[in-house]
Amino acid sequence: MISRSNTPFFLVLFLILAVFLLTSFIGLGKDFLYDWDEGIYAQVSRETGFSLSLLWNGQPWFEKPPLVFWLTKLSFSIFGENEFGARFFMPILGAASLFFLYFLLKERLKNKAALLALTFFLVAPLFLARSRGLNTDGALLTGIITSFYFLTRLEKKLIAPNKGKIRFWDYFYPALAISLAVLVKGLMGFLPGLVWLFYLFISKRNFLFKTLKVWFCVGLLTILLVLPWHIYQTVRFGSNFWQVYFIEHIIRRAHQPIEYHFGGKLYYIKFLISEFSWWLILPVLGGIFWLFDQIKKKKLDDNFIFFFIWGGLVLGLFTFSKTKLFWYILPLYPVLAVLWGYGWQKLLSFGKNLFLVPIFFILFWTLVSNYQAIINREEPKPSAKIALAGEAGLGCLEPLLFLVDKNERAAANILPDELTLSSSFSYGGSPAVVFYSALPVSFFYQIDQFENRLTRKMASVCAMITQEDYHNLNLDYKIVNQQQEWLLIK
Repeated sequence: MISRSNTPFFLVLFLILAVFLLTSFIGLGKDFLYDWDEGIYAQVSRETGFSLSLLWNGQPWFEKPPLVFWLTKLSFSIFGENEFGARFFMPILGAASLFFLYFLLKERLKNKAALLALTFFLVAPLFLARSRGLNTDGALLTGIITSFYFLTRLEKKLIAPNKGKIRFWDYFYPALAISLAVLVKGLMGFLPGLVWLFYLFISKRNFLFKTLKVWFCVGLLTILLVLPWHIYQTVRFGSNFWQVYFIEHIIRRAHQPIEYHFGGKLYYIKFLISEFSWWLILPVLGGIFWLFDQIKKKKLDDNFIFFFIWGGLVLGLFTFSKTKLFWYILPLYPVLAVLWGYGWQKLLSFGKNLFLVPIFFILFWTLVSNYQAIINREEPKPSAKIALAGEAGLGCLEPLLFLVDKNERAAANILPDELTLSSSFSYGGSPAVVFYSALPVSFFYQIDQFENRLTRKMASVCAMITQEDYHNLNLDYKIVNQQQEWLLIK
């Protein structure tokens, strides 16, 4: 039940979510799918459907678990296999992150700080971009935040039994949230469990050992929920599945800068500075204010320890991982949001309702900036490769032959084997071609292999090739269309 005293806060929460969803859905399907992730994930969703085994370009695909692809297939079945259908669930998952973060912070802090924290995400370009593009990182964030909310609810029930008898659902909900995170992003989905165990061990060691059976049951339920899919993949594909799913995408990414995605120890700090510029001062101030409050009390409270461990573990984990990609740091954003909210609350503590001022200002700024961006925006045009792929899908037999450009071939030749994955050169530098052509595509990195395949194919089989390569190879095939430097030939 929503108490009368909480009604104004829920109205503000509703307004924040409404503005976020409105600005996220406007023009959601306008842009073409971008390479790499969107082009790959949309095609995986199309080919896989609701089956347990993922496919891309006709081949088994082991890089991610299936949940996001099932959701995308569901939206495809409703809205069609288009850009809007591919992205439909992303704003909804973003709104779910904000929704559950509010209730998590309401449990741990105060209503005002919780609402102020949500406005951080409206000025966070990475979060906003991940809430409008087909990806797994936004869904992982939803799973992490939801897991912590239900774990916090369970913790409070265990501490204060008068809050109600512990029931099966109290175990099941956090286990379900963690398992959904695992089925989105693999082993990274266990991050909430790791943070939670560190938090309890450091902050409430006696409580942890006293309630160990409870947390063991949550862990066991989580394993039972995620195990069937992993067992199925193991039985069907054996070591090939684990080689890609675990060795390549967890172990090797942690130990090597795969595909030259490297950076120093300050990589993510520098990214946050470039991402937020002067806005970053507020979370820093919030952290300082909160630390001083802890010093005054001469004791670190549980909430401070919890968010410190959450932020420290995430930042440390990705800082010391060798492969650096800026979107990996998204799980740190709720902690920055907490510091942002705490900073605003301290700065405006002299007025009862002054906390509403930055909220309404940021909401107004969000609406105005998005409106201006939309009305001043030109109609997007497909890239040369996407335009030709669409035409190939209308009049060509399968497969579509694709000779990757010389830059991509050079990259394949110079990249050391230890920095490559098994899939590094299976996407041809343009995986969206598969989605937009709706044909199986054979990507070629070797010119002689391309020539051999081209000369023994029947009529109506097409190929995509750069103009430079076409002339260098002295090919005598009909040029169906040309877009910039790319040709579609038959």
